Amino acid sequence: MLSQSTKLHRNLLLPIALLAFSLLFGGCGIFSPDDTVIDTPTEPDIPFDPAETEDQLIELLVKSWNELNDVEYVRLLDEGFVFYFAPQEVDDIGQGASWDRARDVQSADNMFNSQPGTRPNGDPQEPVQTIALELIAQGSGWTSQVPDEFAGTVGRTFEVEMSVTYTNGDISEVSGLQEFYLVPAEEVVDDITVQVWRLKFWRDLGRDEV
Repeated sequence: MLSQSTKLHRNLLLPIALLAFSLLFGGCGIFSPDDTVIDTPTEPDIPFDPAETEDQLIELLVKSWNELNDVEYVRLLDEGFVFYFAPQEVDDIGQGASWDRARDVQSADNMFNSQPGTRPNGDPQEPVQTIALELIAQGSGWTSQVPDEFAGTVGRTFEVEMSVTYTNGDISEVSGLQEFYLVPAEEVVDDITVQVWRLKFWRDLGRDEV
């Protein structure tokens, strides 16, 4: 339990779509035109293993979020990727029922790279410092018996438990159900073509009530 001395504000059960939307509209960049950027040599990141099974894709999605790795997260997305907002969040966000891959990639880039954002009500959104995401599988397994709009995919529902800490110490807790729909694809690994899975659709079913 947090003591009062920590003075942390908890925005309980922040919808995952609202979190992403808040970080979609970051500033023009950390540096002004007069700033000098000094390149510091770093060790190259080791790419994640390819998602050769459906469960591996979910594991890599969790890993990419927890490590704030936008490069590997984007690698998991199909070119036709669509994110669907929970119906109860559409009016609050005011952005329609979904957004495409380009908008999701922009949001992930801001979220994972310490960019400030703007909440839908116009208030500033502090940059994300850490994310602790867990996806808990529901049901008996992946299924091709999916809604017509997701035909050609395999889908499964997951319970989301996520804690997001911002640079000012605030914490948001995310809890709810999400649906993930995957499609097979091909990827070249060490000059060998292997079948992998890509995330085609991600549908937010909304937050749990407490």
